[in-house]
Amino acid sequence: MPGRATLQAIVDEVLAWREAEAVPGIWVRPPVLLGATLDDGWGHGIQLILKYATAIGCQTEFIGLLQDWETIADACQKHRPDILGVTVLQFDTEDALVALCRHLPERTTVVAGGPVFQIDKELASRVGIHYVARDVSVFLKYMIAQDFNEK
Repeated sequence: MPGRATLQAIVDEVLAWREAEAVPGIWVRPPVLLGATLDDGWGHGIQLILKYATAIGCQTEFIGLLQDWETIADACQKHRPDILGVTVLQFDTEDALVALCRHLPERTTVVAGGPVFQIDKELASRVGIHYVARDVSVFLKYMIAQDFNEK
């Protein structure tokens, strides 16, 4: 997997090309993806995910870094996203994740990333996360396989 700077340069080229050529996204109905972090003050991963999601045709909105679960849930209730992308770094966020997943619109799928999911393989299923993406390539494969026109 290329480093973050290379991945950033690639997606910037794709976005510029899409804009210059007026290339649509890969879905007839662009899915809505909101992104946030619970305990990550840098947000490098979620920022990259949001850029790549935009590059493939998602409508994206960044809720912010270090957000509490209530703020994220409120944004999801307001925007009704197809996907909520969330970064989690620490083990002490389990209660917040449970609360967040319980307060989301029914149609919202939670895609999460962060090292905590690589260490605790059962965390996602315990808290209600639908899919764990360890990096942007796994996220893209997941997104491309989705039929958001059905939702």
